[in-house]
Formats: sequence, C-alpha cells, structure tokens
Amino acid sequence: MLRPSNAGATAGSTTGRKPCANQPNTGTTARAALSHAELTEVVDLALWAAQLCMQYGAERQRVEETAQYLGRAMGSDRMDIFVSFSSIIMSTTGSRPS
Repeated sequence: MLRPSNAGATAGSTTGRKPCANQPNTGTTARAALSHAELTEVVDLALWAAQLCMQYGAERQRVEETAQYLGRAMGSDRMDIFVSFSSIIMSTTGSRPS
C-alpha cells in the first residue's frame, strides 16, 4: 500500500506554500521512481475519489483539485485531469529517479 509523501514541501522554503498541483515537484529531496503497479494504484485512488465527488454533487474544479491533490500526495509528478458531467479523464507520470 502506498503512503502519502511530502510532495509539497521544499527544502529551504520560508513561505510554507505548496507549489501548484500541476507543476512537477522541484524540491531537493529525491524520490524513488514509482513502479507501474504503484502508479496504477495512485490513479485508481484518485479516480475513485473524483468519482465520489461527482456522485455527491461537487463542482468540476473541486473534483479536479481533489484528484490532483491525492495523486501528488501519493507520489505522482503530474496529474492531468479533465472532468465533464459524465466522465473523468486522467493521465499521470510517476517520480523520476535522480
């Protein structure tokens, strides 16, 4: 089972602000690359959460933000998400080794 990483933290950050959810993690901490199986788990979890949000009436932007937040927290470098009233389309990339 995957555990959330500290995706938003950067070394030496004084503002405490996290980078935009769509931008790759530029912190100095290297992360191990995700395997295909781990990346599949990340996408499954993010899609499941997005589906629940849609089922319970969340706005499109909230659905996208929730899926991006979960994907980034679980180790994905980037989450590209498109939400319409009847579908969720997602693509992602895993961490790259340094």
